Amino acid sequence: ESKTCIVYLFPEWVIQTRGAMIGACVGTILFGMALEGVIAGRRYFTKNVMSTGSQKLASSAIFYLLQLTMGYFLMLIVMTYSGPLFMSVIIGIVMGHVAFNYKKRNTLVVPEGSTPCCQNDLGLCQTGEQGCCGETENSSSYTNTSRNTEVNSLCRDINNNRSSKNNTSEQHQRQQQQQ
Repeated sequence: ESKTCIVYLFPEWVIQTRGAMIGACVGTILFGMALEGVIAGRRYFTKNVMSTGSQKLASSAIFYLLQLTMGYFLMLIVMTYSGPLFMSVIIGIVMGHVAFNYKKRNTLVVPEGSTPCCQNDLGLCQTGEQGCCGETENSSSYTNTSRNTEVNSLCRDINNNRSSKNNTSEQHQRQQQQQ
């Protein structure tokens, strides 16, 4: 047997045997996958299930609490400085990411952009042509997804508000000129 002695998350959970290390590695991989499942669940529930803003915020907060807690537990596992456990964390998170973001059409879906700007691309509204991610309505990378439909709808609302404000301002100026 090995002379390994690693405290795994709690003082009562001490890894002292090879079998315990294998069990801890498998459990860590599954825990990392579960973390990605919570992240995917948060995206799904806030987008598709909850109808009101307060319901979305409450469900998002609960999922976020779970996500942070699980993430910090994984960080504590990494901080044991055990190579096999570190690799198990990485493998679990990557496997979970692939498993929960893989669609049936054999394409990997990236549900979010790499920056907050790309996640909520309202640059289309400001320029009328191009979003901050370099997408335009006519470009091949700009697909007609529900996200883009929502952005377009929001942009129409913003533009309508702008034009109504401009019309009101023009009417006010005409009235002042006539007086």
